[in-house]
Amino acid sequence: MREGKQQKITPKQYMRLQRLLHLFLLAAPSTLGLLAYYQSEGIQVNFSGSGDVFIFIVPVMALACYFGSMYVFRQQLRKVLEGESLRLKLARYQSANIIRYAFLEGSALLAVLAFMQNSYLLYLLIALLLVIYLIHLRPTKERLLNELPLTSEEKRRFANENHILE
Repeated sequence: MREGKQQKITPKQYMRLQRLLHLFLLAAPSTLGLLAYYQSEGIQVNFSGSGDVFIFIVPVMALACYFGSMYVFRQQLRKVLEGESLRLKLARYQSANIIRYAFLEGSALLAVLAFMQNSYLLYLLIALLLVIYLIHLRPTKERLLNELPLTSEEKRRFANENHILE
């Protein structure tokens, strides 16, 4: 491994990496949710109220993680400073996105696990909504340019897909 030298990366490669990270974080709750659905023996639509603590935990956790992910993401982006290099800004943006995705993924996984425990359809629907929101957050160049505070020069350099990021 080379010390002191960073690997050269272009905006095109950066966006490909972002999409790959997003896909990997999306794969776990999606796959587990599908497996749980097809492995379930009988889906319950009506809640019986038989001491299931997940009926409170799953919806509260989903809402907390949804709003928490947005809050933490914005807080992380506020740490991006004007004088920082474009590469450092992109690294901070990547970290903020991973944290945002992890909040949502964790909550979706909890909902799927609760569904696997007692086959209550509400849990699977909550997981599905979180997965749909994760899909909506798919990294695009337009989203990055709207969310990340970049100067017009940095936006111009990032728009050039083959420009080496510094």
